[in-house]
Amino acid sequence: MRKMAFLPLILISWMPCTNHLGSSTPGHQLLRIPLDFLQGEKFLVAAENYIRPLLTKGVPSLFSDLSPLYDHPGKADILEKLILELEHSLRISGGYPGRTEKEPPSTLMWTLFFLAQHYDRRGQY
Repeated sequence: MRKMAFLPLILISWMPCTNHLGSSTPGHQLLRIPLDFLQGEKFLVAAENYIRPLLTKGVPSLFSDLSPLYDHPGKADILEKLILELEHSLRISGGYPGRTEKEPPSTLMWTLFFLAQHYDRRGQY
């Protein structure tokens, strides 16, 4: 059981090695695992790196994939803030914050779809 305590540290130290993985590789799912363990700013950065390509690709199951995180204190608030920032930037500039390239219009639709599921999960109708 002691070895399990080191798992989050191993994953956190391994994360920079996975930054080159695209959403089309099986390794992209490895980016999901640290979201269960990370907190605060590190969680925000990891969540953004995980979510952006999946919104662009239009993965309908993204919210279902992240829904277990809503049981972790504070993570739903961070996800809400992140998705609202992405949504605002997509509406204003057509792209993600800090990027000059435009996203397909469907990216905004998938972002709104995620937000609808988010608000439904939180009971904010």
